[in-house]
Amino acid sequence: MFLRKFIFILFIYFFFGKNAIGKEYILKWFNNVKVLDSLEFVNKSKYQLTLAEGSWEDNYGNYGFLKCLGPVKIDPEGKANLEVICKGSDHLENNFSIKLIRKSDYDVGVGETIYIYGTGRYKSLVDRKCKYAIKYIKEVTKGFYRHICK
Repeated sequence: MFLRKFIFILFIYFFFGKNAIGKEYILKWFNNVKVLDSLEFVNKSKYQLTLAEGSWEDNYGNYGFLKCLGPVKIDPEGKANLEVICKGSDHLENNFSIKLIRKSDYDVGVGETIYIYGTGRYKSLVDRKCKYAIKYIKEVTKGFYRHICK
């Protein structure tokens, strides 16, 4: 009897585990980007301080504002290496901070989001790592960002 229950629980876990344990968290962010200052070197690499801010929404019906600031290093081939810190808040005044890490093309790429602080509903996301994708349009001044935490 115990063995059948155990096998049944394993079956449920392996085939329905994602839904039984918890749902994905998806955040979509529509941002505007400004390069606050930059340095260009002889080899055509760049170092710039970038500000990105805009509104976001998630798959639970929450929405708010997100602001990011940090350095972006661009190699001579146009590949970006960044690690920026962001501060966000939602419409109910819950707050969170995330770190975005990415090594990819400058105007499009995938990276990792790490939640470093959270209040209210975002407290449970602290220390979670999420995958993100970003695509910039209009000469890297407007972007669409989406991350998924499983």
